[in-house]
Amino acid sequence: MASRFARILVFFVVFPALAGVCHGASLDVKSIDAGLERVAAGDYSAASDSFDRVIASAPERPEGYFFKASVFHILKGHIRREDFRETWRKNAEKAMALSEALLEKNPEDTRALLLAGLTEGMRIVDALDSSSYLTAFLRAGAMQNHLEKALELDPKIHDAYYGLGIYHIRGSTESWVRMFRFFIGDTSAKGRTYLRRAVDGKGWISNSARLALIWALYRAKKFQEARGDVEHLRARYPRNALYDVAYAESFFIAGDYPRARAEYVKLLSRLKGAKDGISGLYREFSRWRVIRCDYASGKHQDVEEETRELLTEKHMYSSLMEQIRLEVESAAGVLKEK
Repeated sequence: MASRFARILVFFVVFPALAGVCHGASLDVKSIDAGLERVAAGDYSAASDSFDRVIASAPERPEGYFFKASVFHILKGHIRREDFRETWRKNAEKAMALSEALLEKNPEDTRALLLAGLTEGMRIVDALDSSSYLTAFLRAGAMQNHLEKALELDPKIHDAYYGLGIYHIRGSTESWVRMFRFFIGDTSAKGRTYLRRAVDGKGWISNSARLALIWALYRAKKFQEARGDVEHLRARYPRNALYDVAYAESFFIAGDYPRARAEYVKLLSRLKGAKDGISGLYREFSRWRVIRCDYASGKHQDVEEETRELLTEKHMYSSLMEQIRLEVESAAGVLKEK
């Protein structure tokens, strides 16, 4: 479950930006900056409003559509709503079409290469959601080509390292990818290096790159290093429970169940009165993690009733909660056997 949850969060909170690509365009840069901060803080509605202003400032540029698509890419990943998916699709298609139009005029337009590559990244995740693995693999190749060409033309485009970092990590850790690139060895270390470059580049990408790097470090069992990056995000955005989840999860993945339980209990208390849907998902996830920590600590009888209670709840609106439900069902089977 830990690896599945890591995959979900890495790609649901992906919010790549384009440091230094707005020069020469009449974009509302202040709204871009404000929107990025609101995304990092978990205020997606306000972020969407900010990017609407970006679109209004330059409707023939792809940036505003890309940013808005990124917001709804996050939202549709957390909660399955058709309006979220449709808003994502329309804006992603517009961003891609405008980027491709720029590339037709100038194949060495680094801004367009970067936007096209990162938009392909969102489309890859969408293909994975529908189990279209071959489509995802082919799009991954297109993403890689766009981003590597952008870096060849301008090595200072650190944002491109974000997409390439994810590419190398997923290509080394996901079984469906290895089916297509079995002749390539483990490049996850290279992926982590790329993500660190994106973080250190201090562009608009840095928050998303840092979160992706955290999960990559968890996979590599580099927990102390990862927690330093988590603490950075927790201190900067104290109201976004996502970073508290990431912190607590580091102890769970490491097998420190007493500490993980304590962190999740604190988070449950904090989210007790939360009314928005995403906070509700984090609350339910925290609830299940407390149960799992108790079970791992040998308190099987104590958690049996709560486990069966969770099985009666329906969370089909969320991929995250569907994965939790599968784990609940598995645990319930073990409990029944015992």
